[in-house]
Amino acid sequence: MTQNDTAREDLITELLRYVVAHPNAKDTLDGIEKWWLRKSTKREAKRRLEEALNLLAAKGWLNARSSPQSETIYSLNENSLEEINAFLNENP
Repeated sequence: MTQNDTAREDLITELLRYVVAHPNAKDTLDGIEKWWLRKSTKREAKRRLEEALNLLAAKGWLNARSSPQSETIYSLNENSLEEINAFLNENP
């Protein structure tokens, strides 16, 4: 596993831990960068964060809603909570 793969997996794990702990959280890319991530993680490139969010949405673990008037808003897909928790238990 490359350093980029490890960084992406760490970022995905942090995002998932946040939404599991805050199941009603909904935010845009900028809000997630500002509020959901530890300060040390904020140095991640915004592109990498957006890729991780889109990957989680493609897996069905996050909902991604967008409208012409606003940026995409990401939130937990509660139907995937069991699968997410299994992933988090494998990646402590």
